[in-house]
Amino acid sequence: MTPMKKHQLENTAKVLMARVADDLVTRPTHVVMDLSQEQSESGGGRTVKYFLGILRGCWVLRYDWIIASMNAGYWVHESPYQIYDNEFGINAPKISRASHLRRDPPLFAGCEVQLFGTFTRPTKDELELMIEAGGGMVVSQLFSWSMRSTVLRSDGADNAHPTRHIILYDQANNRVRDLRRLKTEIRSVSAVACTLDRRVQVVHHREFLDCIASYDISTMGESDLYADLA
Repeated sequence: MTPMKKHQLENTAKVLMARVADDLVTRPTHVVMDLSQEQSESGGGRTVKYFLGILRGCWVLRYDWIIASMNAGYWVHESPYQIYDNEFGINAPKISRASHLRRDPPLFAGCEVQLFGTFTRPTKDELELMIEAGGGMVVSQLFSWSMRSTVLRSDGADNAHPTRHIILYDQANNRVRDLRRLKTEIRSVSAVACTLDRRVQVVHHREFLDCIASYDISTMGESDLYADLA
């Protein structure tokens, strides 16, 4: 967003009695992005703020909403200005808002995630923020000694959302070396998982983002590690 548009947004928010938050930690009600309608419907808005907006049940809107509200002198209805990714033919922000209103469990409820690899876009910190915003938990190591007792205790609990154990990975420049390291880690973690009667799901971070974009965890399939060498 240009400095001029940002200033215009801040002035509109002040006049219409709203507060502007320009960070990733604050939980807003609306996320405003400077995209055209064509960009917003072709996946051009896939930013960290976009994904966080979905996970938090926000309205995710084009900047046109600010202009229309400023001209009207009140906050106009959001529906005509929604941003969504047409790749899946799904309005994920709308589905997420409805889910939050029903007080459904968050998208990643019951998920324990270990990050493996070099993450740049998004960064590791940004991925951790998204996982936690979706109700998941980031762990440094799946099935560490401190976590094993938690797994054992949860086996006897009435849990409608069983824990999913996920290794979320990315690869750096040396892809063959990274793949070998990843496979070694998977074998090690899976061996422990078998002793606890658990299963580990290996997911590339692209699959993780697609899952958010469709707001459907069932779409988060396992990755083909050999295909990632192509």
